[in-house]
Amino acid sequence: MPLFLHPWALIGLAAVPVLVLVYFLRNRFRPWLVASLMLWRLPAQPRTVGARRERLRLPWLFWLELLVLVLLVLAATSPDWNIRRGGRPLIVVLDDSVSMRARSGGTTARERALRFLEQRLRQERHSAVRLILAGSTPRTLEGTGADVRSLRQRLEAWRCEAPASDLARAIGLATEWSRNQADVLVLTDQPPPEGLNPGEGLVWYAAGQRVANAGFVGAARTTAGERDRCFLEVLNGGTGTHQTELVIRVGTEVWDRKELSLAPGQRHRWVFNVPADAPVVTAVLGSDGLEEDNTVWLAPPPRRMVSVALALTNVALKSLVERTLQATGLYRPATQVPDLVIHEGAARAWPARTWTVEWLGPEEPVLFAGPFLPDRTHPLMEGLTLQGVLWAGGRQMEAPDLVPILLAGNVPLIAERAAAQGARHLTFVYDLEHSTLHESPDWPILFWNLLHWRGSRLPGLRDTNVRRGAEVAVVHEGRGVTVQGPDGWEWTADTGLDPCVFVPPRAGLYRVNRGAEGEWLAVNLLAEGETNLSGCDRGVWGTWRVDVRARQESAPWSTWLGLLACVCVLGHLYGVLAERRGAA
Repeated sequence: MPLFLHPWALIGLAAVPVLVLVYFLRNRFRPWLVASLMLWRLPAQPRTVGARRERLRLPWLFWLELLVLVLLVLAATSPDWNIRRGGRPLIVVLDDSVSMRARSGGTTARERALRFLEQRLRQERHSAVRLILAGSTPRTLEGTGADVRSLRQRLEAWRCEAPASDLARAIGLATEWSRNQADVLVLTDQPPPEGLNPGEGLVWYAAGQRVANAGFVGAARTTAGERDRCFLEVLNGGTGTHQTELVIRVGTEVWDRKELSLAPGQRHRWVFNVPADAPVVTAVLGSDGLEEDNTVWLAPPPRRMVSVALALTNVALKSLVERTLQATGLYRPATQVPDLVIHEGAARAWPARTWTVEWLGPEEPVLFAGPFLPDRTHPLMEGLTLQGVLWAGGRQMEAPDLVPILLAGNVPLIAERAAAQGARHLTFVYDLEHSTLHESPDWPILFWNLLHWRGSRLPGLRDTNVRRGAEVAVVHEGRGVTVQGPDGWEWTADTGLDPCVFVPPRAGLYRVNRGAEGEWLAVNLLAEGETNLSGCDRGVWGTWRVDVRARQESAPWSTWLGLLACVCVLGHLYGVLAERRGAA
C-alpha cells in the first residue's frame, strides 16, 4: 500500500467540488434585452434558464483539469511505495509424523509450526517456496508458490499421519537442492539431534511441548489352537505419572476394564485369550495429549489350513511325512483339489494352482555332512541350521529350469521351479535310510516352512493385523478385490497382479472384499517414537542468511506525478487554444 509522507496535503482534494461548482454555474446565463440579433453570430442555441433541472454537460477540458488537480494533490503528499523484491528460495522440511498432532493449550504442534511459517512469509519475501514432507519416506509436494494463499492449498497434504519422520534424509534432500542458493527451514516438534548444529541458512523451529500421554506401542493377535492369543503393550510417553483407563471390547461387548497408573517411561504388558470365532477386538485408552495412539484394533488372524495329498510309495516315508505335517497345525488331508501334493515318481496332471513336491530317492546315495549352502532369502530355509546333519543325496536333477535352494558343495539337494499362476514345483533329493535330517529339529522346521509358505499364497490376506505404513498383500486368484477404509477411503485392485499390494493411508479398520468373501484388516499406529513425547520442545535454532531478506526499496513518486500533471496542463492549454481558434 502507498505510504504518504505528507498526508495533510490530501486536504487539497477539497478543490474538486469547487471545480464542479464552477462548471455548473458557468452554464447559467442572465437575460439581456437587445434591439436585434441580426448581426450576432450564434453557432449554437444556448440553453434556456428555467426551473427545470437538466443534466450537466461537462466538456473534456473539465476532466483534464480534474486529473491535473488530483495529480498535484498526490504529488504534494509525497507518496512512497515499498517495492518488495524476491529474495532467496526457501525449502521447508515438514515433520509429517503423528506426534505433530499432539495438542497442548488448545493447539497442535502442526498449527504452531504453520503459524511460524506464515509469519515468516509475511515478513520476508522469497522467490519460491518448496515443501518436503518428512514421513517414513520423504516426498515433495508440487508447486513453488511463495504467497500464503497458495501455500495453504498445498499444505492440505500435510496431514501428519506417518508412523515416523526421517528428518535426516529430508534435510539431506533439501541441502542437495539448495546448493547454498536457498534457505532451509525445518518444522518439527523436537529440538535438533546431537551432532546437528543448524547454522546460517538452516533454521530449525520446534513447535512441540511436553504433554501427558500414554499410548499403545505393541499389539498382536495370533492363533493358539481353538483360541486366539492377544497381546497389548502400553507406554507412558510423558514426563510425569499418568493415570488412565484401559477398556477392551470384543465386538460391541466390554471384555475387560483396567485402571492403569504408569510412571514416566513405564510399560504395561497384558496377554489374554479370546475365542477363535471372536470378532474384532478393540482396546481404548483414556483421552490425553495425543489421541491417535489411544486405540488399537485386533482382527481375527487367518486360519488357513493347507490341504495336502500324499502320493508316496515308500510306506515309512509316507508315515513320517504325515506325522510331521500333522504336528505343524497347518495340515488337513485333501478331499478335493489339493493345495499341495507330495509324490514320488511321475506326477499326475494337477490344476495349475496346485503346488507339488517331487521326492527323489537316489539309487546310489552319496552321504553329505556339509558344508551345506542354503539360500537364506528363501522362505523354505528360514530357521534351518543343518548342524550335525547327514544328508544322503546324489541323484542329479535333470530339469534345466530348476533353481537350487539347498546345495551340498555343488550338488543340489532341494530345488524349485516356478510355474504359471504362481504355483511352485519343488524337488527333494533325500534317502531316508542313510540320512539323519528327519531325526533333527530341522525336519519339522522344514515342513512347517513349507506349509506356511504355501498357506501365505492361498486366497485372502497374508496378515490381518499390520502396522501403519506397512504393505498389505492380497491373493485374489482372479477375483476382484475392493478395500473400504476409514473416512470413506476406497481402493480397487488390479486383477492382473496376484498378489496385489496396497498401503493403507491411516490407522483404523478396513474391509477387504474378494468377490463375495470379505475379511477385516486392522491397521495400528504402534510407533513408540511418536508416543514418547518426553523429548518434545519449543524453540528456534540456526539463522537466516543475511541477504535472504526481501529488499525494501522506496520509490519517490512525487516527481513522476508532478511531471504527469505538467503534461496534462500542456494538454489543457492546447485544448483551450484550439477552441478559441475554432471560435474565431
